[in-house]
Amino acid sequence: MKLSVLLVIVAVAGVVAISGCTQQGLPSATTSPTTTSSSTPKQTTTTSSPVAGLSLTSSAFSHNGNIPIKYTCDGQDTSPPLKISGVSSAAKSLVLLVDDPDAVSVAGKVWDHWVVFNIDPSVREIGENQNIGTLGSTSSQSKKYEGPCPPAQHSYSFRLYALDKTLDLQEGATKSQVESAIQGSILAQTELIGKYAPERAAPTGSYDSPPSISSSKLSPSNPGVNETFTIELTVQDDQGVRELTWASTKPLLQGQTGYFDCSLQKTCTTKLELAALEQGEQKVTVYAADSSGQKSPESPFNLNVGPPRAKSTTPTTSPTSTTSPISSVTTAPAEGCNSNSDCDYKQRCSAGSCIDVDCTTDSQCSGCKRCSSYSCVSCGKGPYGCYC
Repeated sequence: MKLSVLLVIVAVAGVVAISGCTQQGLPSATTSPTTTSSSTPKQTTTTSSPVAGLSLTSSAFSHNGNIPIKYTCDGQDTSPPLKISGVSSAAKSLVLLVDDPDAVSVAGKVWDHWVVFNIDPSVREIGENQNIGTLGSTSSQSKKYEGPCPPAQHSYSFRLYALDKTLDLQEGATKSQVESAIQGSILAQTELIGKYAPERAAPTGSYDSPPSISSSKLSPSNPGVNETFTIELTVQDDQGVRELTWASTKPLLQGQTGYFDCSLQKTCTTKLELAALEQGEQKVTVYAADSSGQKSPESPFNLNVGPPRAKSTTPTTSPTSTTSPISSVTTAPAEGCNSNSDCDYKQRCSAGSCIDVDCTTDSQCSGCKRCSSYSCVSCGKGPYGCYC
């Protein structure tokens, strides 16, 4: 009996001892998941941090700071140095877009200055004038960096995108094509803003006065029909003269209206060589426009166009010109013309006969062209594209 009780006591003590050992072992088993769970967020934070921390900076200017003249059209037009950090290890390529949203007030649209895609994600620095990635097209159809060239202070956006893919685009792709291609593939993006106010710009807050025609000269004032006369002009403006425009009360050899691109020069001097096609009094009016669209006061020139000079009618080519339309059944000399209005579309009156030409007005030319000397010629280009 005593032996049985003793055995029971020993058995109970063993069970208690085993239970105590098990409970003492639980805390160490419990601490292991705690350590694992606390380390998991740290790993997640380490992985996501580079994506959230994508950064683009420049040693040439700070965010919202002034871009040095060296990196603009007034300087060397060199691309600025840039530094990249915080690129995710998941990134397959980078995209850099530089544009001028403030150009809408001048050019009617955001102006694209630099489009680069498929940049190696391992790139951390972009040096001055360094070629990287694949170049797209700017608003002026150039595959390069085009520095700021505003009429007044503008802000320029340098945007960097980290993508989870490379873009299947060809060199010369536009910014809109790149922006469309990156949708749904952006891991992170960042922006660096730089400002530039050229010296030619009017001080902030000051009134932008219209351009002025400082000098003008007409010679001769009594040309004969088809004889060239010259208008010499000098125009000045603190923000730069964009273009000269002229209009005539009667047809001119180079078109009844026309343009001359001044390329935003502060002082624009030119000679307009025109020729009147009809006899009688004629007025040619010229005015200038600056980059903001303001126009100068009109400068009128009065002509007294006489009959064709003897030297204009004596060339031996005149009989040829007269007989040529007869053979081509254009217009018979007896049923000739006195002015372009007597002729058909894309024809002009020459020596009393209508002859075929490329154009008689600017509207007959397509694209960035105007009608000059009855031919469609390309217009000039300023910092914001074609002026026609």
